[in-house]
Amino acid sequence: MTTLKEFMEPFRVKDSSWNLTGLPGGWAGKYNVPEDKYESFLSHVHTHVFTHGRACSLLEKHKAQGPILIDLDFRYAAGGPLRRRFTPTQTRAFVTAYADAVNRFISVDTPLQFYVMLKPAPEADHAKDVHKDGIHVVCPTVTTRPDLQFAIRGYLLQNNVIGRIFGNTGLTIEPQECFDSCVIATNNWFLYGACKQDRAWYKVETVYEFTPTASQEEVTAEMLTEAPIPAPLEVMKLCSIRYKRDDMTELKIRPEAETEWAALLSQWGKGSNFAKMKTPTLTATAATTAPPDLDISAELIQVSGLSVKAGYSAADIALAFRLVRECMDATKRAKAYHDWIALGLLLHNIAATDESLKTWAEISRRVPGCAKTADSVYAAKWAQFPAECVTERGRKPLMMGALHHWAKEDSPATYRDIILECNKEMAIMNDSGSHVSLADLVFSMFRHEFRCTPPRKGAAAAAMDWFQFEGHTWRGMKTSMILRSRLSNQVRDVYLEVDRQLITRELAATDQAEKERLQAKKKNIQKVQVQLQNSSFKDSVMKESAEKFYDEDFLQSMNQNPATIGFSNGVIDLRHVGADGQFHVNFRPGQPDDCISFQMGRGILGEGIPYIAYDPASPTQDHTDIMEFFSKIYPDPVLREYVLTLYASCLEGANREQKFYIMTGVGSNGKSKMVELMTKTFGEYQETIGTTALTRKRPDSGAANPDLVVLKCKRFVSMSEPDEGEKINTASMKQLSGEDTVKARALFQDQDQFVIMAKIFMLCNDLPPVSSTDGGTWRRLRVIPHVARFVDADKPTDSANHVYHKDIMLDGKISRWRPAFAAILVWYYEHRYLRGGLKEPTQVTAASEKYKEENDAFAAFAQECLVREIGGEVRMNDVLAKHKEWMRFNSGKKTMTKSAIIQKMTDIYGKPVDAAGRIWGGVRLAEDDEDLSGNS
Repeated sequence: MTTLKEFMEPFRVKDSSWNLTGLPGGWAGKYNVPEDKYESFLSHVHTHVFTHGRACSLLEKHKAQGPILIDLDFRYAAGGPLRRRFTPTQTRAFVTAYADAVNRFISVDTPLQFYVMLKPAPEADHAKDVHKDGIHVVCPTVTTRPDLQFAIRGYLLQNNVIGRIFGNTGLTIEPQECFDSCVIATNNWFLYGACKQDRAWYKVETVYEFTPTASQEEVTAEMLTEAPIPAPLEVMKLCSIRYKRDDMTELKIRPEAETEWAALLSQWGKGSNFAKMKTPTLTATAATTAPPDLDISAELIQVSGLSVKAGYSAADIALAFRLVRECMDATKRAKAYHDWIALGLLLHNIAATDESLKTWAEISRRVPGCAKTADSVYAAKWAQFPAECVTERGRKPLMMGALHHWAKEDSPATYRDIILECNKEMAIMNDSGSHVSLADLVFSMFRHEFRCTPPRKGAAAAAMDWFQFEGHTWRGMKTSMILRSRLSNQVRDVYLEVDRQLITRELAATDQAEKERLQAKKKNIQKVQVQLQNSSFKDSVMKESAEKFYDEDFLQSMNQNPATIGFSNGVIDLRHVGADGQFHVNFRPGQPDDCISFQMGRGILGEGIPYIAYDPASPTQDHTDIMEFFSKIYPDPVLREYVLTLYASCLEGANREQKFYIMTGVGSNGKSKMVELMTKTFGEYQETIGTTALTRKRPDSGAANPDLVVLKCKRFVSMSEPDEGEKINTASMKQLSGEDTVKARALFQDQDQFVIMAKIFMLCNDLPPVSSTDGGTWRRLRVIPHVARFVDADKPTDSANHVYHKDIMLDGKISRWRPAFAAILVWYYEHRYLRGGLKEPTQVTAASEKYKEENDAFAAFAQECLVREIGGEVRMNDVLAKHKEWMRFNSGKKTMTKSAIIQKMTDIYGKPVDAAGRIWGGVRLAEDDEDLSGNS
């Protein structure tokens, strides 16, 4: 057997493709060990470290997802005896607290195992004059993205878990430093048994196991059991952050904890440390982060959920409080728990002050039965809100735009009167007629309706891109003329109203000095009225206004929430928590803070489509026609239900299943028309890309890749069949279907970074070959067969064999069907996908397995010639001889080398059971004429 260093040397690299790195001491360098060699690599490391007792300093690079990693670093003052300051009881208490945090927010079917690792003893750092110790904990039974771990860490820090458990050990560092965040996604991670040169390594001392409960039951130390510690090689595989980490564990946020979880993600989900933030308690007064003098601009606040460096003035915040008190319907905004929390978050985001808390409590007490609720209840919940307002992907930010929208929705007449009064007061104050003062008024009047963004690369600096919130979503404007026209209309009307008001006040005035002051003010106001009809003056005001409406990050904020989708008549929340605690769809008016610029149906045939609810018990004619259309294309009812649920799942901006779908079948079988219906229905939420995005080699880092850029924020993506002989590039396929964060650049534009939200569908008559046949490839590829056939009117039909006449009016019907089809998809999303997920029927699994066999020569050989059997054995030479014989009758299959066959046998049936590595257990050769119909 080769040594570890001999094994590693061929994989040494100098570019960014590395997945392993080594520290000085004979291991310095970077390496890229392929996925199909990784198990062999781990075996070599095990032999090197645990069999031969040699040192190793190799670290793994993080993937986009991995196991839960915890690193507790303890620092103590030097001078005393070098001894361990924490006990096993304290370690168990910390693991219990972590398990309790997971159980509080997340529903998971998988038992949680926590591998607790310690060094033999603490160490002295003479250079820094401290004693050091630590605990490493790995939960290998869960594979998740970093944001979940960051949020759980934040929850534990907020609740002072480090201080409560380890505070009496003499720690000299802050809890945020003790509970290291870097190991979660940034710092490389030592392989089990590896360590720095001349240092001890972290060894598994205890394995705790916890089975999550069905409810938010508090986890106690007694609920943790100790599990046996596996052999070192098994620990190395389990605790690797790369080995078999392609598929994430299915985790669901508990409905009753969704709002609190959203707040945690908002504050901690990006790895923020918040080291300067005091840990809030549940009984403290409301935490405040803004200074009492609200005229001072906030360092960074958000208007309408969009990052804008333009602080709210005292007048802005006072107006917000007034709108809450005078316009909002307490029963609508504060009765249901989730609505109550949303209102509290909104006020906290606008101004985290005692006055905000007081306003929240005041309207909450208007809810029947809540009049006598104690201040401590509101203060306790207030203290749990994030210290800073951060926009997080998939979470709707609540800011001033939402507040104005809610107030206008609840009491439109009162809202209109209050806003007019404020605008008149501001007009009186801004009677100088300067461009800046007019721009301030314009911004105050329309700040929740318009935005402008930086010009596209290469455009003139003055050529701002303008957007308007209209019809429940944001839309791009070719010019700023709509806002400019309002200078001569709405803005001038405010000054006309002020002029009439000043005339009335002047007539009523008895003091001469007051009369003269009002006359002077009226003269200035009338002058502004005249100026607002002057073209060049309006141009100057618009130039100044652009500075007010400017939002550099506007487009980066658009369409980021995967659980909302825009229609022409409103917005649907796809995961709204209902009174029963379950997810439901919720149709409501759109608001600026939704940050939506796409609409279903818009773009392909013009305007967007409305949402009109579908009731299966009372379908319209269009609903009936659509279901008949589906019944012809997918005659099998089980497959039809699956496909409808699959298409419905595209409404949400997430590929939770991480699958890549291939729609296949002979020509004229309806799959193209099915995609046309999806494309025209999804409108701006869909995209069609060329197959080169999937078949060519991925472009070099920094090179333009426009095929990838257009996928940003899309939900449904289709592509046609690749050219004959072109293979699916599995690396590209995994990138498109894995919900990975990708970097892409359009032509002549700067690089962008985003997560691919869409489900990808390829249409083809003949299934294309695949460049790689590893397990990760076949876990993703799913084939959807299309068995129907549509023929011309002069050809015979055969309904028994699913042969039908073509509908020459189908193109027009598809255009008309869009609203009805969208409603059907929404119904299937709520009643099928949210309740049961995607359950693949046998037609899909069989077609996918057949595709695998046709591309994976060994899979087909194993299906026909090998049988799993307890107690069975097969020798390597017999397998090689049988494979050679099988190839004589399957000459079209790809020839495999001896080493490739041995590797496949090991991958499928495990390692050989004999010392020589020539016999596999649990499998035997099939007998001649043996029935293998159930073999798999």
